Amino acid sequence: MSVQLTSSDTQDFINASNAVYYREGEGLPNLTALCSSGNDAEGFYATAFFDEADSRIIIAYEGTSDNNATYETATHIAFM
Repeated sequence: MSVQLTSSDTQDFINASNAVYYREGEGLPNLTALCSSGNDAEGFYATAFFDEADSRIIIAYEGTSDNNATYETATHIAFM
C-alpha cells in the first residue's frame, strides 16, 4: 500500500521528531503522546504519538548523540 504524504504529514513528522529530541511531547497540534521509551540513560529515547487527523501512530526516536557517552562509545565499538 502506498501512502501519499502531504505537507501537513511532513510537519507532523517534524513536530514529533522535535518533541523527542527536546523532550516536549505535550501540546503538539494533532498529535497525542501515547508512551515514551523511558530508557534515556542508555542512549535510546522514543515516543509513540497518535495522529488524530489521520488515525495513525507515529513513532519518533532520537538517534545517536554526543551528549550520551555510554551509547556513543558502544556505537563506535559496534562499527569498528
